[in-house]
Amino acid sequence: DDGKYVAFKVVSLLGDAGERELQAIESYRKCPLCESLLEIFDFVIQEDEDRFYYTMELADNILGANSKDYVPCTLEAILKEQKKLNVAQTRELVYHLLEGLSILHKNKLVHRDIKPANIVWINGRPKLGDIGLLANDQSMTFRAGSDGYMPSADSPISRNSTAVDLFAMTRLIFCCLSGKTAQNYMDFEE
Repeated sequence: DDGKYVAFKVVSLLGDAGERELQAIESYRKCPLCESLLEIFDFVIQEDEDRFYYTMELADNILGANSKDYVPCTLEAILKEQKKLNVAQTRELVYHLLEGLSILHKNKLVHRDIKPANIVWINGRPKLGDIGLLANDQSMTFRAGSDGYMPSADSPISRNSTAVDLFAMTRLIFCCLSGKTAQNYMDFEE
């Protein structure tokens, strides 16, 4: 109503993935607001159409506010452009992300999909995006996340633990400082 642009996502409730994302959004919306977490505005379940939708903050435009084209400002896009971040940029990024994660973890939630494509800048501030795999202790029954950012299946890190987010953060920091992908992360177990 105020003329502000928002991101809009529609999710089908047909199948397990839609139900999981519905549970994730409902859990996420119970968390206290924090400048380091993505704000959800509208949330509507359309049971007659087997779907729900929500609106959320729109990522900054990496092409600039005056561009007619729109490309969301994600860490992935920044790393493609700059190759890597310096220590100060990485420290600031990690500070904001850990601030958001601490709220999720205090509310017994795990993000489970921390990676460069899911870190967005909104009003110049980095935030955890794509909360569709977020889980609580009742919904962490399946392995989730992205290759390179999740512990291996034989890892001693439990998939039902907030440690999976911290594991992903180590990979994210590596990518920021090295300019390499998470798949290039050294395996210290060897």
